[in-house]
Amino acid sequence: MEEMLTSVGTEQAADVARARGGGGRTPRPGYPRPRRFQLRRPRWLEALDDAARAQIVCVRGPAGTGKTTVVADWVDREVTEGGRRVAWHGARETDTRCGLWRSVVAQLRREADGSQPEHPDRDDAPDEEVVAALLTRLDGDEVIVLDEFDRLRDAGIAAAVEDDVAWLLERTRCTVVVVSRRSTAFEGTAVAARFDVEVLDTSGLLFTQQETAAVLTLRGVAFDSPAIAMVHERLSGWPTAVQRLTNQLALEPHRVWHRDELEPVVRRIAVEIVDELTSGLRGTASWPAIVTGAVLPFMNKDMLVRDEGDAAQVAQLLDVAERAGLGAWTRVRGRSRFTLTPVVKRVLTEQLALQEDRSMPDIAAAGARLLEGEGEIREAVGLAAAAQDWPYLAALTRQHYAVLCRDHHAELVAILAVVPRDHMETDPWLLHLQAAMHFADDGGRTAVPAAAFARADAAARERLKSDVGAESVRDSVLRVASLRRAGSFGRALAVARSLPDLLTAMRTTPAAGVRLSADGHMQVGITHLHDGSHEEALQHFAPLARSNEDPHLRIQAMGYSAYLHVLRGDVRRGRELVTLAMRDGSWFPWRHSVWAVPVHVAAALAALETWDLPTVDRHMRVLDTLPYDLEDWPLVVHLRAFRLLLQGDGLGGFGVIRDAEGHYGRDALSNHHQGLMHVLKSDLLLLARQAKAALAGLRPFLDGRESVAGAQARALLLAGNAPHARLFADRLMWRSNPSPRTRTELHVVRAVASCRLGDLDAARTSLDEAATVSSARGLSTPWWLVPRDELEGLFDQVAPHLRPVLADAPSVYSSDLTVPRLTRREGVVLTRLRAQGSIEDIATDLGVSPNTVKTQVRSIYRKLGVGSRAEAVRVAYEWHLMGAPEGQRADV
Repeated sequence: MEEMLTSVGTEQAADVARARGGGGRTPRPGYPRPRRFQLRRPRWLEALDDAARAQIVCVRGPAGTGKTTVVADWVDREVTEGGRRVAWHGARETDTRCGLWRSVVAQLRREADGSQPEHPDRDDAPDEEVVAALLTRLDGDEVIVLDEFDRLRDAGIAAAVEDDVAWLLERTRCTVVVVSRRSTAFEGTAVAARFDVEVLDTSGLLFTQQETAAVLTLRGVAFDSPAIAMVHERLSGWPTAVQRLTNQLALEPHRVWHRDELEPVVRRIAVEIVDELTSGLRGTASWPAIVTGAVLPFMNKDMLVRDEGDAAQVAQLLDVAERAGLGAWTRVRGRSRFTLTPVVKRVLTEQLALQEDRSMPDIAAAGARLLEGEGEIREAVGLAAAAQDWPYLAALTRQHYAVLCRDHHAELVAILAVVPRDHMETDPWLLHLQAAMHFADDGGRTAVPAAAFARADAAARERLKSDVGAESVRDSVLRVASLRRAGSFGRALAVARSLPDLLTAMRTTPAAGVRLSADGHMQVGITHLHDGSHEEALQHFAPLARSNEDPHLRIQAMGYSAYLHVLRGDVRRGRELVTLAMRDGSWFPWRHSVWAVPVHVAAALAALETWDLPTVDRHMRVLDTLPYDLEDWPLVVHLRAFRLLLQGDGLGGFGVIRDAEGHYGRDALSNHHQGLMHVLKSDLLLLARQAKAALAGLRPFLDGRESVAGAQARALLLAGNAPHARLFADRLMWRSNPSPRTRTELHVVRAVASCRLGDLDAARTSLDEAATVSSARGLSTPWWLVPRDELEGLFDQVAPHLRPVLADAPSVYSSDLTVPRLTRREGVVLTRLRAQGSIEDIATDLGVSPNTVKTQVRSIYRKLGVGSRAEAVRVAYEWHLMGAPEGQRADV
């Protein structure tokens, strides 16, 4: 009890104290009867204050949501604090037009001076004359509340009153508050065009769990936390139901209610209230459709017309349900929905489940097909799962997987979890989707579910034995994706190379063939990307980027194309494709989906080329919020590690790659991603003064793979082996036609290596070639990944016009970062270490003390990163450090 009182909050606790002390407004004629135990709701009073700035305030919602109570509280405050005159008229079915306005005028006159109004009351006086005389007496700043306006069943009287309100508002400063279960003409476009109209949807009037606890506490009801959680769940915060439950529980003031004891009471009260609301509908022609609507997530006119076939009957059905207070209209994504109150849905669904003449699965399956036709795919999938129609569920997810994964990713994971194992294991699409969704739902924190994708491939291969035509192509496309994600890249490429012929044959088929062709081209393109065949991948992405079908694939194709162009060094073209993708008409709804990941990665990589860190961070923040696709996650890892490398954070970048390898495993990465990761690891090892390890890591990839060529040349250069670095760069440029990035990297390395070898003419030529390629493509990063001080010195000697290339660029490496620099005397001592003599022998030969030699040996060990004489000799050979460099001055 004390725990729940504390959770109510200071403001509500003060209301509790006022209510227990007998506060509240005094009764006034025409007003609703005040209640002693009533919870004040400040947030709704503030909402009404804001809405009352308009001329007409429409408070609309289902029965029992507390519309009248909240408006009465607000009116009471307007009277006591604002000093405004208020007339409250609760409409009845027997109301006449004259009677309604007589009641309003009488209340306002009593509040003004306590007198009764004068008005024509002759039996033969026309209504128009009487109403005109009454309305002319309303000329101030009054508030007129027309409560339960939906009770005016006579359409003519309701229309006349609406005209009277319009006449009144044109001539006075009155505020009219209309409280109704159903929408009225005051909300129509014609009225809204003439007057300022504000609509408050009272679906938000439902109690929160704290407010439910506060209402019970007001009456002294004691309960524990599980009990109040159950009450809020079962009654969904429905104020009328909560109030009725409170009145009943207050009869036993000394009892502490627990969940098990309270649950049957709550269920009974919910059933009683729903039975009261639906008593006039049971047995009518509309009742079966209303019960069916309880199973559906919502109803709308188009959907029901397709089912019932009679638009007039459907309109009458929804009007009856709205007048009865069973639900309310809402607007979602520009479409109107009629949604039953949660308690009404629950009670009617439970009652339907007990009836033997109606099948809930049949209703749910039919509703799923209706909702699919309306474009409400999320609800259709939910009903298909509720109906246990697993083949239809598989067809839905296969056909609409893009929209489902974009908007309802977590819900799709939950739905797939209830599919029976025997059906799941025979449906390759569901197996593939479940594995992909599980990885994305976990944000890439789990290991790659390779076994699940392998099962999807096996199921697709089994089904291909009997499939023909479009189904066989679809299953083959699925096999490509499943094999690739299972780590079988060679088999995936083999299946992908057999697809173009099938896809060409399918182009003669109508729309399904076009969509199938798009899916197939995307999977073939991604497979070539993983294989490192970037030109072939771009050939498959290009038609998708220009296609008007499948906007998500168009965005993804432009993203992958931009990513490949930036990666290959054509940054200018990549940036153009990113701009086209973001200006595409489909970008806004798809920008925060998994299909937009390549666009964000390409945009961030392009921004790194200009060292535009705010743009990079903006795209990386978006990537942090997106669900990761299994194959796009390495792209994000590469982006993060590359950014850290350029910032000089070798430890952070290496940690990012190590984490990725822990999730994937080296055998789960494709040729493309393995090349990216090893290039980054090489550069990060160079940053950590581990040139030997960098060269060893790249050695297995020196098979002509272009992606590691620049990194190998850099590693040789920073290892102090300028002749080999220059020779390697020359061979690669002679043997192949490298990409702009590789060409620029090799020319820059060759220029620095030539400078070290004293060949300034070759250095000048390489610098000019690198500048020509990089300026044409908008490429900058290859200039940053060689020793900054050496490059600046080289610019000063042979190419001063290129100094702007390094303006505002990060400094990653320096010339002494990895190459050990020994003094002349240390070089002499290092040479003597090859012999078998002791330290004393070396000291005797050199004519110095043994302590001096020991100091120099310790310095050599420290600079070479070794701990023994044999290791020092071996590493010195690798670094080409044997003997003192010519021309180097001894400083010992």
